[in-house]
Amino acid sequence: MGGLTIVVLIVCGVITIPLFWWVHCGLESWYVRLGRSFCTRRGLTPSRWRCGPQFDDAGVKTEYSVVEIDCDRPEEGRQLVRLLVWIFGVRKVMSIGPFPEEEEGQQESGHVRK
Repeated sequence: MGGLTIVVLIVCGVITIPLFWWVHCGLESWYVRLGRSFCTRRGLTPSRWRCGPQFDDAGVKTEYSVVEIDCDRPEEGRQLVRLLVWIFGVRKVMSIGPFPEEEEGQQESGHVRK
């Protein structure tokens, strides 16, 4: 490889890494927006949320993501809504139920306090 080829590869890497990060953050924001919209249409008030990848039974990443939203419903209290989403919308409602007590100690970032 010549010196020019190496420089071109380095420049391409420097440009694409921030681009991939921007796309990643944009998709996560879009998935959370879809989940919050889903909850709002059903009379729930979203307060906290987190988004993560969906894996199949073999442990391989799928094209979907899981969005978990902590919602408040006036007559039923806190609800945990788990949605399977992709770029075109909510694919499947995984569960809607009472907020589990063991997750009460979570911070807003989605990390469990130790």
